[in-house]
Amino acid sequence: MRASGDRSPLAPPNRTAADGVGSHVEPGVKTLLPFIALALPAAIAADTPRRWTLDVEGGARWNGLNEAAIPGDGGTRFDLRGLTGSGARLSARFTLTYRTSSGPEWRVLVSPLRLSGVGELDQPVDFEGVRFAPGVPTRGAYRFDSYRVTYRNRFRTRPGSNWRVGATLKLRSAEIGLSQGGLGATKTDLGIVPLLHLFGEERLGGPWSFVFELDGAWAPQGRAIDAAIKLRYAHSEQLATLIGLRLLDGGADNASVYTFARFETLFAGIQFRF
Repeated sequence: MRASGDRSPLAPPNRTAADGVGSHVEPGVKTLLPFIALALPAAIAADTPRRWTLDVEGGARWNGLNEAAIPGDGGTRFDLRGLTGSGARLSARFTLTYRTSSGPEWRVLVSPLRLSGVGELDQPVDFEGVRFAPGVPTRGAYRFDSYRVTYRNRFRTRPGSNWRVGATLKLRSAEIGLSQGGLGATKTDLGIVPLLHLFGEERLGGPWSFVFELDGAWAPQGRAIDAAIKLRYAHSEQLATLIGLRLLDGGADNASVYTFARFETLFAGIQFRF
C-alpha cells in the first residue's frame, strides 16, 4: 500500500516547594476534568497530606503494526498503515491518582488515540461486507480511545522503593473505517476489559528515580499490553518532570474481527502532587 499521602516514600530528602518552582487537542481530555475539579480543593490547605498526583504526558507516537480483517473469518487482511501512515503523530495522556490514608491508591486514566489518512489499497479488500478496489484513493480511520480505573496496593515498600500491584478496568472505545468514493464501511467496538496492573518506583540517587508501569492481559483470542519505563526528576515535593518510552500492543482474533496494532511512544511529562 502507499500512504500519501502522606509524604511519598520517593520524595527528595530535605527539599521544599521553594527549591523549584501538536496541532490540536485529542478528544477525550474533558473526561478527566471533573476529577481534577474535585481534587483541587485539597491543594488549598498547605498542611494537608499530598494524596493527589496529576500526570500530564505528551510526545511522539509511531505505529509499528496495524493489521485488520473484518470480519475475522471472510474479510481481507490488510495493513491500515498504507492509508494512515506510520510516521510520528502527537500523543497525549492524563492520569489522576489518589492515595488513601491507609495506603492503597486509585488511578483514573484517559488515553485518546486516533489516526486517519488517505492512500491506495494494493489489493481488493472485503471489509464489513463492502468491497474496496485497489489503486483508488481511499481514506482509512482508526480510533482506540482508552479510559481506565485502577486499584493498586503496596506489596514492597522500603526507603527509596515503592512497588504496587492491582487491577485495572479499561473501557475500550474502538473504530476502524474505510471510505472510497461513494462507498464506506465502519466497524465499532465498545467494551470493558479487565487488566492486571503493576507499578514500581526506585530511587536512583538525588532527585532521580526510575518508574515502571504496566497494564496487561493475555488470552488465546488476543492480548492487551500497555508498558512504560520513565525517568522522574523531582524539582520539589510537589513538582516533577518525566521522560520515558511506552509500548502499546494488542488485538483480537475471532470470527467477527481480526485486528492487531502496536504503537511506540517517546514522551515527556509533568507531575503535580497536592
